Amino acid sequence: MTAVLVYVQWKNWRRQVLLDIESGFKEWLYYIKSGLSAGKSVERAMLGCQSDFTVHMGQGHPVLLGLKQFYHNLQLHISVEICMRRFGEETHVEVIEDFAVIFEIVQRQGGHVTSILERSIQQIYEKIDLRQEIHAMTAAKQLEQRIMCTMPFAILLFVGKASGGYFTSLYHNVSGICIMSVCMCLYIASVWWGQKLTEVVV
Repeated sequence: MTAVLVYVQWKNWRRQVLLDIESGFKEWLYYIKSGLSAGKSVERAMLGCQSDFTVHMGQGHPVLLGLKQFYHNLQLHISVEICMRRFGEETHVEVIEDFAVIFEIVQRQGGHVTSILERSIQQIYEKIDLRQEIHAMTAAKQLEQRIMCTMPFAILLFVGKASGGYFTSLYHNVSGICIMSVCMCLYIASVWWGQKLTEVVV
């Protein structure tokens, strides 16, 4: 049971980190869009916003870890398309991977690169805003789900400490082991189902 709770907490932590990276990526795109509007090339807009964006987000923000490698690759004269693709692969964030694909297609086809990228960035803005709004709406339900997951463990711990030997009949004979094994499977299934109910994919 402890392993299940640890896994749930880890998954929630990982989801929060991905949301932070997604939010930071949205801010980064804002800086790039401003550079494109000022007439800069894509690469110059990305390089020009590096210091300002780092100061704006703060050194400890998760998105800066991926961007640090991104800018390092740019300094090694690796193409922007490859740098962006690697950025998406390393972070495993859907919107970054989508933007990398769009960016690569735009760079290959040519044409009005700036206007196409600005429209793509605007669409990503809207998608991230919608995801953040849904996450805010479901945050209370997710908290309730986490509390309900920990309640059985807390009750067992309390009863076990308050009444020593109370669970002996459940864990030290064949019928008790079978019953508690079924209960454990039901508990794990309910935790998994609760996670699925509170996850909204956009």
